[in-house]
Amino acid sequence: MTVYVAECNDAGLCSSWAGPSGQVVPYQPIATPVVNATASGTTIAYTWSAQSDGLTETLNVCIAGSCTNYPVPATGGYSGSFSATYGNSQTETITAHLTDTAGQSSGTASKSATTAAAANPAVSVTGENGSTTTASGTCSGKTCYFFAVSASNFPANTGLSYTCSDSGGVYWGSTSQVKSGSATINGSGSGSFTTWCVHANDGETVTVTVTAGGKSASGTYKT
Repeated sequence: MTVYVAECNDAGLCSSWAGPSGQVVPYQPIATPVVNATASGTTIAYTWSAQSDGLTETLNVCIAGSCTNYPVPATGGYSGSFSATYGNSQTETITAHLTDTAGQSSGTASKSATTAAAANPAVSVTGENGSTTTASGTCSGKTCYFFAVSASNFPANTGLSYTCSDSGGVYWGSTSQVKSGSATINGSGSGSFTTWCVHANDGETVTVTVTAGGKSASGTYKT
């Protein structure tokens, strides 16, 4: 904005215009910044931007409860981005608001995103080496089936317990149909082990149920 000045008397006679003055830019009502949050898997990407109102401003950005102030110049604007990785099914929020040197405050912009849910636990059962194995003494001298078991998508770094049963076989010379055991889940949420299960007859279905970190899943194998 440019200002010109003239002096007038009671008779309505005016001097010539004096000026122009130095140009000034008036400030405007302060605008609410723009924010966004987008989840991809367990990562959330955040963006934010603000436009100056003609005065120096301070942009306050809070991400997942942690806040930072950014200076916004009197002309132009400011933008930024950030990303972080979280746990499964976790919701985080970005908020932002502006204040300027005239004491004006903007509205607060807010956006939330939720990371992907964890995959369901899974158990896979296969015949060890693809065949039956005779283990003298282990199964009271009878032919036993041995199995390779793989567990995935369980809580990481936990101990697992398992049970193995079939549809009618017995082992250890008894009528019991359930064998139990233990192993561990690694830092990637996976674990594997081998076990003999039952004196199963051909054509029977063996079921292995794994429990770890409060999660359970089962896998089957037909002999």
